[in-house]
Amino acid sequence: MYKKITISKIVFDKLSKHIEDFSSFQNTLLNDNELVPTAERKLYQDIFMQYCQHIQRLLKEAKINNSDDNSLPCVTLGSVVELENLENKRINKIMVTFPNANQPVDTRKKIAQTSYNSPVGRALFLKKPGDTVEVNAPGGTFQYRIKTVDLFTN
Repeated sequence: MYKKITISKIVFDKLSKHIEDFSSFQNTLLNDNELVPTAERKLYQDIFMQYCQHIQRLLKEAKINNSDDNSLPCVTLGSVVELENLENKRINKIMVTFPNANQPVDTRKKIAQTSYNSPVGRALFLKKPGDTVEVNAPGGTFQYRIKTVDLFTN
């Protein structure tokens, strides 16, 4: 059972559309050997299934309000995550995307993009604001606290 969350109607509608689109698009992803190597297909199939189930359950149990709040209860594909590096206290914003999916980003907002299957993307996937994550990346091991998760709005 999930903790009852409240989301705006805007977020509810966008997540509903997103999960509908993703459910039909995931087979295309799984069959693309450049995006999902054959040896990892089963792993990604399981990840995608868990992702869909998580979002569907969240939508089913969420309380909806009429605010214009763009906050998401967890990191999803296309979300913008504000992270605090626990070592140097720097704040970064990262958008979690599909591999090779360059979203049009307003460079004034200084939002980096990372794939869901990168070390950072994997560490963040489905985590919620307040969570601390450890990222094992080629440059070392880093710890971040998730400050906010929002819908991407351009």
